[in-house]
Amino acid sequence: MSEIRLFGSDRSGFQGKGRDLCAYAILPLLILLFCALPRAQLIIPDGLGYFAYLESSFTDGDLFFADEFSRHGMIRPAFFRSTTGLIGNPYPMGPAVLWLPWYAGAWVFDAIFDLSGFEVTAIQLGSLFYGIAGLLLMYRFLRREYGWKAALLGLWGILLGTRLLQYVVDEGSLSQATDFFMISLFLVLWFQLRRGVSSFRGWFVLGAVGGIAAMVRTQEVLFLIFPGIDLLIRGRKEGWPIRETGRILAGYSAGFLLAFAPQMVVFKLLNGSWFHSAQQGNLAGYFEVWGTLVGPYGFLPWSPVVPLSLLGGALLLYRRPFEGALLLGAFLLQVLVVSAIRCWWSGPRILLDTAPICMIWLAESTRHLGLR
Repeated sequence: MSEIRLFGSDRSGFQGKGRDLCAYAILPLLILLFCALPRAQLIIPDGLGYFAYLESSFTDGDLFFADEFSRHGMIRPAFFRSTTGLIGNPYPMGPAVLWLPWYAGAWVFDAIFDLSGFEVTAIQLGSLFYGIAGLLLMYRFLRREYGWKAALLGLWGILLGTRLLQYVVDEGSLSQATDFFMISLFLVLWFQLRRGVSSFRGWFVLGAVGGIAAMVRTQEVLFLIFPGIDLLIRGRKEGWPIRETGRILAGYSAGFLLAFAPQMVVFKLLNGSWFHSAQQGNLAGYFEVWGTLVGPYGFLPWSPVVPLSLLGGALLLYRRPFEGALLLGAFLLQVLVVSAIRCWWSGPRILLDTAPICMIWLAESTRHLGLR
């Protein structure tokens, strides 16, 4: 993102590699934690909603989840019989899609060695991989934009100063690690597109990444609004032909629809509607913004690094109003969505999709601390 870049920060030689080792140390640390933690409850209740897509597809070849839910002792009101006659599943299929290589490998392993149950550990390994990949992706981006010290602060600050660590190494059956990776990839691709000449192909890929992110958690579709706003405003300021802007937006939309289409088909089969995720009943009917952010179960008390990140967000908004407003808008929109659901008190977990934004803001804070 050329407008945010503060100084050239590419490193070469032994010194640069040594500094990178401080970041890559997360690899052995997270792997050791993953192996050391006891796993009495391998699959978290919400995680069964994601896992059921894989288990039902591989074992039964269908989308009838009643046997999967009962097999794992998880029957609750959220899992209802829909108008299609199937058991409704309020959880999207994106995590299952991203876990597929690990699950398929474990399924073959089980078939050969008759060691049942390894599939659950395999999806947690998948979450570990995506969590590490997202962290290193953001580290490389921040190192280029802000310098290696800011990048390290962003990486370790978010890993240790939020609940992200918990969902990367312990509760990998949930969607947070895969979601963090997809939003990190989406933001990095968006900022890279801002540097060069906008193209149909580049924005098509960005839309496709956004579509997969929305398959991981449906509310992530809201992130796609802000690159679209960015494209429209920059196109007008830079005098792009309206037809060219429209063509690029069409590519962006087509990429999203193509990637999100499988989820729409599953919504239709399970719930009888192309866009019905079976989550509407989870809306509270009011906005609990205060409790979501600063209450006893709020995002800030359970994520002590986020206040410093918010300071960086304010500084970026002052220094680069347009870019700062786009990131702030994406953050606040996610807060509003979480504050409107009945389980808003899960904000410290659900709002981890904003962790990549908080990493950028945390790096921005270092600009005023003299860390380069």
